[in-house]
Amino acid sequence: MDTQSLQDQPVANPHVPALTSAHLAYVLYTSGSTGTPQ
Repeated sequence: MDTQSLQDQPVANPHVPALTSAHLAYVLYTSGSTGTPQ
């Protein structure tokens, strides 16, 4: 892990005015070793 790059990241999520809890999210969970979907 590059800890210097991590320190440069924002500490809060970005505010997106048009995005609400009514919007769907697409999440794909994969294996850490093969990358194949679970």
